[in-house]
Amino acid sequence: MKRSNRNDRRNKSETVLPTAYWLLPTIFLTLFLFSTNANGQAITRVEYFFDTDPGAGNGVAITFTPTAGDVSFTTNIPTTLLSQGFHFLGIRAKETGGVWSIFESRGFYITATTADAPNISAAEYFFDADPGNGNGTAIAITPGATTNFTVALPTASLSPGFHFLAIRTKGLGGRWGVFEARGFYITASTTDVPNIVAAEYFFDADPGNGNGTAIPITAGATTNFTVALPTAGLQPGFHFLAVRTKGVDGKWGIFESRGFYVTGSTTDAPNITAAEYFFDTDPGNGNGISIPITAGATSNFTATIPITGLTPGFHFLAVRTKGGDGQWGIFESRGFYVSPINTTVGDIVAAEYFIDTDPGEGNGLPATVNPTGPTINQIFPIAIIGVTSGPHKLGMRVKDADGIWSAVQMENFDVLICTAPSAPTVPAVSRCNSGTVTLTATSGATGSQVYKWYADATVATSLFTGASFVTPSISANTDYFVTVFDPATLCESARTKVSAIINSTSKPTLNATGNITLCESNSFLLSAPAGFSTYTWSNGMATQQILVTINGNYSVTVGNGTCTSLVSDATTFTFSPKPAKPVLQASGPTNLCSGGSVTLSAPTGFTYLWSTGATTEQITVNASGNYTVRVVDGSNCPSDLSDPMIVTVSAPPTKPVVEIFGSTSLCGTNTVALLAPSGFAVYQWSGGQTTQGITVSTAGSHTVRVGNSVNCLSPASDAVAVTSTNQPCTGSGTPNSPPSIASAPLAIIIEGKLIFDLTTILSDPDNNIDFTSLRVVGNTTSRGASASVSSSFELTVDYNGMPFTGIDRITIEVCDLSGACAQRVINIDVVGDVEVFNGLTPDGDGLNDFMIIKYVDVVENAAQNKVTIYNRWGDVVFDIDNYDNLSRVFAGETNSGKELPTGTYFYKIDFSNGKSISGFISLKR
Repeated sequence: MKRSNRNDRRNKSETVLPTAYWLLPTIFLTLFLFSTNANGQAITRVEYFFDTDPGAGNGVAITFTPTAGDVSFTTNIPTTLLSQGFHFLGIRAKETGGVWSIFESRGFYITATTADAPNISAAEYFFDADPGNGNGTAIAITPGATTNFTVALPTASLSPGFHFLAIRTKGLGGRWGVFEARGFYITASTTDVPNIVAAEYFFDADPGNGNGTAIPITAGATTNFTVALPTAGLQPGFHFLAVRTKGVDGKWGIFESRGFYVTGSTTDAPNITAAEYFFDTDPGNGNGISIPITAGATSNFTATIPITGLTPGFHFLAVRTKGGDGQWGIFESRGFYVSPINTTVGDIVAAEYFIDTDPGEGNGLPATVNPTGPTINQIFPIAIIGVTSGPHKLGMRVKDADGIWSAVQMENFDVLICTAPSAPTVPAVSRCNSGTVTLTATSGATGSQVYKWYADATVATSLFTGASFVTPSISANTDYFVTVFDPATLCESARTKVSAIINSTSKPTLNATGNITLCESNSFLLSAPAGFSTYTWSNGMATQQILVTINGNYSVTVGNGTCTSLVSDATTFTFSPKPAKPVLQASGPTNLCSGGSVTLSAPTGFTYLWSTGATTEQITVNASGNYTVRVVDGSNCPSDLSDPMIVTVSAPPTKPVVEIFGSTSLCGTNTVALLAPSGFAVYQWSGGQTTQGITVSTAGSHTVRVGNSVNCLSPASDAVAVTSTNQPCTGSGTPNSPPSIASAPLAIIIEGKLIFDLTTILSDPDNNIDFTSLRVVGNTTSRGASASVSSSFELTVDYNGMPFTGIDRITIEVCDLSGACAQRVINIDVVGDVEVFNGLTPDGDGLNDFMIIKYVDVVENAAQNKVTIYNRWGDVVFDIDNYDNLSRVFAGETNSGKELPTGTYFYKIDFSNGKSISGFISLKR
């Protein structure tokens, strides 16, 4: 036998608990029972009972087949007559000699539901007295269907002696399970328990500390040992083995015991060679499901046992082993419950209590639960009329929406014997409408006696102690109760009912009720009934009528000089904001060709008023114009006018004329260039090309259409017929001349973008320019600006990010179809003036902290300047020479460094070339 033991400790206590379960059994129970033979005896009778032992032979008999060996059977034991709550099942067997075994019992719980318990979500422990579900000390766990945990539990606050440790768990549905408790002992020592130095065992009767049979051990704080315990002197039947240990201080610990059974056989059990398990019904030795084990005289194993095929309800798991002689042992079984999935737990909806004796679930005195919920926190009135004097117990339980009652919570209380004082006399008090009422007891209390006030005739907790009680604010007649209480005898008189009476005037009716929706900027004259002396509106007005212009709930009270009425029903006014300004959508391009049309659409869900007078969601237009719409919502609120949708209807361009560069009669490898008129956005050649010019190298007929949009093109040009001799070219004696590029001075403002049509400055005496060769030499200007030639032969020069003024240069090159090229340097004059940013916020955020004069460092003669700042009265507040946007700046301060206030100021800038500029600047702090 292998044991591990340790003594209890005063300051340190550690408890390791097995997997925790809480079950909701159904209304039937399936049970496995087994026994063995001893000295040739046979089992002749088996019986069971619930809760109370009726005595051997008086239980309910279980039908089975007697044998001379082991007995194994399955039986259904009905539980339909059992009340909801905890119960115990006891079973025992009788041998042929008339000897009954001791009974073995199992606890179980009858509920009103068959729903499975949810996963464990929390755990707690307490010592000795149950503080109530959820009030114990929390234990950190890993939530799940089962949970294993090890926790150190402090015992420093416990007195020396015997105590109980209880642990329980809570499911995801918020229901706590029953607790499981273990006893332990606290010694008077506050030091750690010394090492274990001795161990002993005994059977059945305790011979006293140190008088058992010694067990050889290895001394230490803990000790593990295996020992063979002889049972030869024990009679066949049930026995108990107890083991305890002793510390180096000479004190013995409490013993721990286990029951066992001695059969009539005297031979040792052979080694265990196999193991198997089954559910519910015994399939016979060797026919269960095999469990892999390590063979030996003893075998420890852990097995995962699937339950996927089991139906919801109670089941039993049985395990048995086989020895080396081929004999199977008796099986040991444990009950468990498989439940359907039920992830919800009903709210608490009812409660009941009883005094002293539990009448059973549903039979107690009802206590109203209001409001219901997963938890409740309220005071219940407990009637004790007729309860005798002396100590009593009060029990209470609650029921959830699924009809399940909780466990009972019990508390002790005493009923005193005394002569009650006479009941007091208190007049009723009235007031106008809702509010507090002062109730005053006028007679009854004498000497040290006091008045106690209550909310009803039975509630235990008083509201106030004293002669004058100011009630909470009440809006209807309310009864209170008062007694005379004698603190010397703790006796209290009968309760006298006192009425607090509310005199209410009828609430007034307004000329408009319910919910009223008006358009933004409208108003409503709201009126109360005439004929009253006072009017008090919810917005503070005191007239009979008020003009409502903003959203809100409006109500009124009226008065006649004595009482004020109840508050009228509120009228809710909602002023609808006007709809968002509509955004028009076009079904296609708004640049139309003559005869075309486009559909304009407004947002859906409104009524409409177009600039054309139309009232539909969409309109189709075919004429140039600016089209707008206003939408109106369901509250008849109109929107602002939409931004205009500009529709332009144009006539198509006239038929274009194609310029021909070169001969249309091709010889050898010659080509001819065809050029359409410039200035159009779209070019469509009959050969599919989309550039302004094309180069033709084969015979064919070519036309072009031009326009500024694909839906409005010109008629096709006259066809240009290109033929080919398919023969080598013969010289004419006239040498080829290169193309010519005319001078064309260009100008652009600072950081602007220059676009220029280069075909306007190109010519060729031989009429054979190759436009595809047109390029910017180096792709940049002399100052480094990016330059390029587009497919439409337009020159683009971009000066963005290059602030300067002066002359820049660019080199253009073009070649003819014979390979002769020409270049031309073209000047670009970059011009401009300074720009003054007229916003100034000197807050140190790096944005507009000073007045910026853009380009003052690049415009010719601008760097030599004088800047003068004036206030609105014309006084000079700041001036400086050579303003540079760096260190010489105006940052909202005078020349002396004084901060100028927020406002508008004026500037004047004089340049060295005699030019001046002026304007205003806004300073904001």
